[in-house]
Amino acid sequence: DTVRSDISGGVHLGPGVLFGGVEYFETDGIDISGLGGETDGSRSTTSLVTFNMPISDALTLELFGRYADLATQSDPDTDFDGRLDDLDRLGKSQTTQLAATLSGKVAAFDARAQVSLSSTERESFEESRLASTTEGERLQANVRLSRSFEQGELTHRITGLAEVEQDDFTQFVAANPAGFIFSDIRQSPSTENAALALEYVLQYSRYTATASVRYDDFDAFENATTWRVGGAYQLLPALSLRASAGTGIKTPTFFELFGFDPSSFVGNPDLEPETSLSWEVGLDAQPTPDTTLSLTWFDAELEDEIFTDFSGFPFTAGNRQTGSTRQGIELSARHAVTDQFQLSSQITSLTSEAAGVEELRVPETAASLAVAYTSRSDRFRFGAALDYVGEQRDTDFSTFSAVTLDAYTLLSGTFAVKLTEEIEFTLRGENLLDEDYVDVVGFETPGAGLYVGIRIRP
Repeated sequence: DTVRSDISGGVHLGPGVLFGGVEYFETDGIDISGLGGETDGSRSTTSLVTFNMPISDALTLELFGRYADLATQSDPDTDFDGRLDDLDRLGKSQTTQLAATLSGKVAAFDARAQVSLSSTERESFEESRLASTTEGERLQANVRLSRSFEQGELTHRITGLAEVEQDDFTQFVAANPAGFIFSDIRQSPSTENAALALEYVLQYSRYTATASVRYDDFDAFENATTWRVGGAYQLLPALSLRASAGTGIKTPTFFELFGFDPSSFVGNPDLEPETSLSWEVGLDAQPTPDTTLSLTWFDAELEDEIFTDFSGFPFTAGNRQTGSTRQGIELSARHAVTDQFQLSSQITSLTSEAAGVEELRVPETAASLAVAYTSRSDRFRFGAALDYVGEQRDTDFSTFSAVTLDAYTLLSGTFAVKLTEEIEFTLRGENLLDEDYVDVVGFETPGAGLYVGIRIRP
C-alpha cells in the first residue's frame, strides 16, 4: 500500500524563471521486526521552489528553498537481546533549506558565491510519549573563483575556494518511566569550521594532470590539511590510463560526540576524526564505437575509524586503535546493441578489514546486469536489472556470535508507454522474484512490489 505523487512546474517572470514542486509519499511498510505484528510505515511531504534571474550581463542570482516533513515508524530492541521487539515507535522530522547563489564572470574569473541555511528538528515517540527531540542548524558560506588560460599547447585551470561553516545542535531527552533515565537531559553543543582549498588542472596533448590541497581550521579538533593528485594519459585513441591518490578526513557526528539516548548510547567527547589515504589506477577502453569498458584497481586505508563499542553498557563510540583497509577491483562495461537497445554491467570484488577481521555487512562480490530498450518512435521504454550481492559477515547481537548472510539476487523492471504526447503510463517492479534476503540480522526486508503510475506533462 504505497503511494507516491508529485506535481511541478515553472513560469517566466520577466527575465527570471520561477520553478516549484511538491511530492508526497506514503507507505504502510512491512513489519521490520519480522514477528508478524503491526507494520512500520512512513510518509513524507517535500516541497521546493527555485528562482533564477540574471541581474547583469555577467551575473545570475539563484534562490532556492526546500521543506520536508517526514514520519517513520520503527521497532526497537527494548530488552537488549539483539532482536527487535514489535512495539510502537515513531520518529518525526522537519527540514528546511534556504540558499542564495550568485554566479557568473568577475573580471577574468568564473565566480560563484553562496550562502545557505539548513535546519532540522527531530522528535521521537515511545507509545505516543515524547521521548526526545533534537534540533540542528547549519549556516554555511563559500566563495569559489576559477580561471582557465592557455600557453601554447598547454591549458591551465586554477580554482580557489574559501568556506566557513557553523553548526548548532540542541538535544532534549525526557525522563524514562522505566527508570533508565531519571531526569530530563538537555545539551546544546556547537562547532565552527573554516577552510581554504586550491585546485590546479593541466592539459597538454594526450596528458591531463590535477593537484589539489585543502586546509581545514576546526574549533573542536586539530587543524588538518588534505590533498589529492591525479593524472590521465591517452595511450591509444581508444585506450586511456588514469591514476589518482589522496587523503581525506571526517569529523565525528554530534550523536557520536554527545550521544542520543543515555539509557543505551552515550557520546564520547574524546573522539578523533577519521583520516584516510587512498589511491586508484584505471584503464578506460572503447574497442568499438558502441562499446566502452572500464577497469579500476583501488586501495584505501582508514585510521582512527569510528565504531560503536558494545563492550560496555550503555554503548558508546570509539576510535579503532588499528587501521582499516579496503582494496578491490571493479570492472564495468556498456554496449549499444542497437540505437534502441543497450546493455550495461558491473562487478566489484572487495576485501574490507577492520582490526584484521572482515568488516561487517560488506560483500566480497557485488554485480549488476541491466538492459534498456526504447522504441524508435520513443513511445515505449523498457528496462530490467539483476543485482547480485555476495555473502556478508554480520553479528547476531542476541548471542554476539558471528554469522554469514547468504548471497542474493534481486530482479527489478520498468515499463513505460506514451498514451498521448502528454500522458505516459508507467509500471515498475522491485524484487520481482520475491527473494527472501537479509542485509542486517534481525531486520526484515520487503518482498515483491509492483508500482503502477501515470505521468502527465501538459
